[in-house]
Order: sequence, then C-alpha cells, then structure tokens
Amino acid sequence: MATSPQGRYQIRPRAIRWIAPQILRPDDPAPTRGRLLLWTDEYVRFPKVTVRQDGRAIARRTLPWPAAPGRVFRVPSSLLDGVSQAAGPVQIGLKARRVSKSVVAPSLRTTVASGRSSAP
Repeated sequence: MATSPQGRYQIRPRAIRWIAPQILRPDDPAPTRGRLLLWTDEYVRFPKVTVRQDGRAIARRTLPWPAAPGRVFRVPSSLLDGVSQAAGPVQIGLKARRVSKSVVAPSLRTTVASGRSSAP
C-alpha cells in the first residue's frame, strides 16, 4: 500500500487487499491502538512488513504473528514514523520471511530398510 503526500494509500495487489485507516494526513492522530489493520489473501507464517518511500526502505519488521486470509492482520503504526510528508508515495509491502530448515547430518540418519542407525 502506498500513500501520497496528500495521505492516500496505494495497495500492492498481490500481498495486501486493504488497509485501515485508508488515509493518514499530517495532522491526523495516530491510528487506534497504534495499529494499521490489513487484510491479505495469502497465508504468511512469518510476515516481513516493509515500508518504502521514493524507492527506499524506511522501515522493515518481521512480525511474530501470521497474516492469514479471513483474519485482520495488525501492523504497528510505528513503522510509519520515518515517512516524510514532503516526499512521494508510501508503499507498504508484505512478504514471507525465509525460514531455514534444520538439516540432519548424514552420519546421524537412521537407515529405514535395515532398522539400524548409521551413527558410529
């Protein structure tokens, strides 16, 4: 999503369907409970929220709660603290954080066919 200097947001269609409040002007109070409310069409287990203005990242945060379809996704409005009203549109993006899979060392794998462990 993005806002122009007049306070409007632009939604990035693949990640976020809508956001509330939809307009934030310089003299407006902070959103209720300090949260932006978003709606997404895709499940993202560990969402990484990025706020960009004029092509540069202003804020990034990986949130510990999932973004799920059919549920409101709450984002701290403090991510907008670095927004300049004199600069261009603001984009709020959402993507999945990469989670590394744990790898078992080959010497510790159990051989299923023989029922024996290959560990020394």
